[in-house]
Amino acid sequence: EGGKEIVLPGVNIGDFGKTTGETFFDLVKALDEVEGIERYRISSIEPNLLTDEIIEFVSHSRSFMPHFHIPLQSGSDEVLKLMRRRYDTELFASKVRKVKEVMPDAFIGVDVIVGTRGETDEYFDGSHVEIQSVGAGAVNQAVKAIAISRGFLSPVGIEIVCVPSFADIVIDGEYRTAIRFSVEPRTAISPQ
Repeated sequence: EGGKEIVLPGVNIGDFGKTTGETFFDLVKALDEVEGIERYRISSIEPNLLTDEIIEFVSHSRSFMPHFHIPLQSGSDEVLKLMRRRYDTELFASKVRKVKEVMPDAFIGVDVIVGTRGETDEYFDGSHVEIQSVGAGAVNQAVKAIAISRGFLSPVGIEIVCVPSFADIVIDGEYRTAIRFSVEPRTAISPQ
């Protein structure tokens, strides 16, 4: 009876406890001790607030799933400054590397915003390249993790690939490129 999984969403959840002397890591550790909740997922934690100690803890946790929704917002450092974000693309990339280092099959969700006021075509193109270089593997693993967790795929036997496609869209009268991902089976793999 009752919920078996809790997702910790919010804006700046990594800032939890800032006014009380507590930390988000304190909350994570306390929640991991709660009986009766089978799973927790961390959603929407900015890269500057996702500490290595949180990543390490989740990798050995009793009930925290290897699930991180890390908003990137843009693959352009210039656009991130326009957005007044407290991180840059290198920090985001380092957090993705750290998660993958300790949890190779972790789910990593990513938010991206396009059409920000002041975003030039040059910034947009640079963002596109950065997202492909950092996010492609993360997106593929994320789709694979969702498919496995929802029972659509067996963890063994099928390898899938996330295939990007691009489409021109119009935002505020300007043409932009939208990225859409589809999931396709690559090959059947014999279980060993």
